[in-house]
Amino acid sequence: MSEIVEEVAEEVEKIVEEVENKLPGDSKLKESLDSIENLAQGAVKYAHQAQDLIHKIEDAEKEILEETQMQSNTTNQVERVSQELSSKN
Repeated sequence: MSEIVEEVAEEVEKIVEEVENKLPGDSKLKESLDSIENLAQGAVKYAHQAQDLIHKIEDAEKEILEETQMQSNTTNQVERVSQELSSKN
């Protein structure tokens, strides 16, 4: 996802630069284009933050699944030992 946002933002920046180069330095349109460029850069920043958050959530999910599996294995071992002890009595 962040790659797509970054590609779009790069294209926006290219277009903005091309148009700005054709405008006079004090043009209101040039100021507006600067705002658009800033918005595109902000979108990239937020896309990266979202991607980082997604990775953290995926890592936490993996950790939880591993912990759950370990607990399940421990419970199974305890039950087996308990059954073995019960059968000896």
